[in-house]
Amino acid sequence: MSNDFITIISNQRKLKKALNGLPLNTLESIQQKLFNVIEEAKLKAQKEEEQAQEEHLKLEILRSEILESGVDFNKLSQMMASSKKRKQTKTTTSTPLNKTQNN
Repeated sequence: MSNDFITIISNQRKLKKALNGLPLNTLESIQQKLFNVIEEAKLKAQKEEEQAQEEHLKLEILRSEILESGVDFNKLSQMMASSKKRKQTKTTTSTPLNKTQNN
């Protein structure tokens, strides 16, 4: 998004000057579109917050289960870290394209 657009839309005086002369129905259309964008952003933020809360709740439940089971968390952490080792990628040996035999 261009910096000029943000500057204009963020300043009421500049916005009024930029929109001067537009018919009322056009201004209302712009208003509705801006409202829709804002509502979508609010819904997205709300969804992200709900997901974060859900994940936090799951983590709290797991934490409680681990503490109640008597498992050493440090050992569990080490085990989880070691299970995340990356698989080695296979390396291919390059063969010369033009093989000539000298007899």
